[in-house]
Amino acid sequence: PPLAFVGATADTTTIAPGETLALYLDWEARRAVAEDYTLFVQLIGPDGKVWGQYDTPAGWTGHYTSAWRPGERVSLPWSVPLQPDAPPGQYRLLIGMYRHTPGGVERIPLGYPSGDGTEGWVAEVQVP
Repeated sequence: PPLAFVGATADTTTIAPGETLALYLDWEARRAVAEDYTLFVQLIGPDGKVWGQYDTPAGWTGHYTSAWRPGERVSLPWSVPLQPDAPPGQYRLLIGMYRHTPGGVERIPLGYPSGDGTEGWVAEVQVP
C-alpha cells in the first residue's frame, strides 16, 4: 500500500460519554498518491456499535494525501466525539481511508502494524 499507519497517541486512555477523544495519528508515505483520501476514525463500543466517528480529508489545508511525498511522515491531530449515551466499557479505535467514486466510496488498502488492509484497530480507551 502507498500509505502506512505508524502509530496513535491519545491525550488520555479514559473518556466520558459526551466528551471528545483528542489524539494524533502518525502516517508514512511509502509512495506518492494522486488523490486526496478521506480519513475515518470510529470509536467502537463493547457492543460492537459505532459510538463516535469523525471523517474528513486526511491532512490539513494545502497538505492532503496527494501532497505527501515518499518517505514523509505526517502526524495528524484528530478528535472523535463520543455520543452522550455511550455505554461504559472498553472501546476500540478503528481507522481507515477511502476515496469518493461515482458509485459511492472505495476503501483504500493501507499498511498497518498488524498487516495490510482497508481498516485497522489502533488503540483502546475506557469509558467509565
